[in-house]
Amino acid sequence: MSSTADQIGGILDQAADNKEQQDTQSYDNDVNDAAQDAEHPINAVDSGFDNMKNDIEKPFEEAGQSVEGGYDDVKGDAERPFNDAEQDGQRYEQDAEGDKDNYERGLAGDLDQDANNQGS
Repeated sequence: MSSTADQIGGILDQAADNKEQQDTQSYDNDVNDAAQDAEHPINAVDSGFDNMKNDIEKPFEEAGQSVEGGYDDVKGDAERPFNDAEQDGQRYEQDAEGDKDNYERGLAGDLDQDANNQGS
């Protein structure tokens, strides 16, 4: 009989353990739900604060971008004549080099022709 009593005792112990686990899980779920419910208003306030902060900062950011854009425009306008002059100088130098090369080739051709004429 003791084995039947031991089996019944084991079943009752297992049932008690299962009930304790269910109660603990139920309690944990209730605590988690309560924590989420408590955090929800805080999250809503945080989100509202972030939205207000963005609304307040947006005009300043746009103004800053406008000022930076205006600065870049003025800077570009101020630098443009110097950049154009530099490019003109480079083109003039290239043209001068080309003219020099053409002159030297022409001179060499004239000298060759003169040499051929004298040799004939």
